[in-house]
Amino acid sequence: MKLYLFEPYDVLSFGGLKNFSAGESHIQKSSFPPPIMRFFPYFKKVYSVLLVKGKEVFLPVPADCLKPRKGEEGDLVIAPLRFPPVLEEEKPYEPAEGFVSLGDFVEKYAKGKGGFTLKKLSDFLETETRVGVKLCVSSRTSKESMLYSQDFLRFKEDTFLGILASEPDRLKTFNKIGGEGRLARLKDEWDLPDFFKEEKTIKKGAKYKFYLLSHAFVKGGIEKEKSIKIGGKEFRILWLHNKGSEFISGFRKPFVEMLKPASVLILEALEDGKVKRVCQIDSYPEVIDKKEKFLERGWNSGIIVEVRV
Repeated sequence: MKLYLFEPYDVLSFGGLKNFSAGESHIQKSSFPPPIMRFFPYFKKVYSVLLVKGKEVFLPVPADCLKPRKGEEGDLVIAPLRFPPVLEEEKPYEPAEGFVSLGDFVEKYAKGKGGFTLKKLSDFLETETRVGVKLCVSSRTSKESMLYSQDFLRFKEDTFLGILASEPDRLKTFNKIGGEGRLARLKDEWDLPDFFKEEKTIKKGAKYKFYLLSHAFVKGGIEKEKSIKIGGKEFRILWLHNKGSEFISGFRKPFVEMLKPASVLILEALEDGKVKRVCQIDSYPEVIDKKEKFLERGWNSGIIVEVRV
């Protein structure tokens, strides 16, 4: 597993799966991070889509991180381990949106410490809205009431697209990425910190967090007290800090509702053992494909850390 850095030559577009056609919806928004399947043509297994600025890697902020509401000053805090996770402080908090550095994730979040720096998406990307009109194929003239606009993402200086993936497959120096197949150059390959290569000792009865690196599917949905397998070991779900869900579909495949990256599962181990730090939820949608193919592509990937109060 390595981190592959891509440098876009122009803007990129990562539209959602909502049906879009000129004259009806008029506006197509770009979303980030996009589903990992956008990069299946170039890698055998994709774990996550990240951002890189300079020499720092950034992940979407975990869903259990909170910030002061209404523009008040204050550090990010981690939601307490009580259900529902209500803070004892009188100051109002709300879920944080943005990105945190990998350093802060490893040295602070994974150790139960708050106070890390939150970056906005606008610190990495600028949104450019471009207007177009649908043309008549035969006459090449514009059609009435067919004006539309589309959002594109322009990466700021010294900012790159980071793909956490296994061995390359048909990866070239220049690759077509996102909507309209815009070119991006493979700039570099980084080895990962030892944190990603660790094996985590799991103790029965201990509490853990599972931070989603990719979209994830859990058969039957997420329910409190439900038992699931992660990395081959059994856990009980205590709580879900939810980043939301969206429908995902591959080519000629049915739509499946999946949890978004950065959602956080709070778990209790039901057995002793060891799991890899980066592992997967052992579940798959039967309507999509075989279990092996679904998990082998990278869906359901996440980082497991021990809960520290």
